[in-house]
Amino acid sequence: MRGGDHISCPICKKSSTLNRKWTRKKSGKKYSYEVFYHGATSHWIRVGSSHVKRYRKNEVQEKIVELLNSLYFRRAVFTSNDIVEALKDKQFIINYTQARASLMKLSGSGFLSILRKDRKMSFVNGTIEKRLNYTVKKTIFSLEDVSEDGTFKRHHITSTILNDKEIPLFYMHFRITGDNARSRDQFSFSAVDSTREENATIYFLEDKPQDKSVLIVFANPIQSGEERTISIDYFWPERGPSNTFTIPTDLENMKFYLVSKK
Repeated sequence: MRGGDHISCPICKKSSTLNRKWTRKKSGKKYSYEVFYHGATSHWIRVGSSHVKRYRKNEVQEKIVELLNSLYFRRAVFTSNDIVEALKDKQFIINYTQARASLMKLSGSGFLSILRKDRKMSFVNGTIEKRLNYTVKKTIFSLEDVSEDGTFKRHHITSTILNDKEIPLFYMHFRITGDNARSRDQFSFSAVDSTREENATIYFLEDKPQDKSVLIVFANPIQSGEERTISIDYFWPERGPSNTFTIPTDLENMKFYLVSKK
């Protein structure tokens, strides 16, 4: 039976009722665990295991996305425990429950698909292949000298995207290099789905001083046959007289502008 006293869940800190249970592994070894019930959700912790810290909202998901796109972790199929161990190597400590909950959320966002065999659940990494599976109908790229110092700091890119595949398009990759070293805060990257007037979620896959790789996740996926306009903004001073813009997919039309008050 569930306990009647309300206590704080060590994972999410919500007021919970506690139930202690036990089970046996296939080897016959018995172990106990505690289940913390709070409303329609629950968390469980194996008795004797250390309680991990509470992270800010979406922090675990962000770390998993970074891991899936890193050279360190290139598995196509993996389990929740694989993620726990890989993040432990990176000094980011989570438990099975946190890993599984975040992986389930990511599976609904197009990053992962679920593979079930008997009673075992695995996840298939959908982010290994980085080629962009859509057509860019039109791109307008402008460099703006907002500081009036000749560095053309503001980069504004507006692209009309056609999802010409049969499956929904959940996200796109974007990579930027710059002349000057820039931290994430100085970089100030943002993306907006202008068609739906929705902000996109940004994940930094690589954050090097002169090289950034981000994942732009749409608030609502672009359906098959649908066109959307995506606007991207970031600030990075350009020192040299030349600029390069590449795109690893079909591009039908492009316009480039230099904007200055001088």
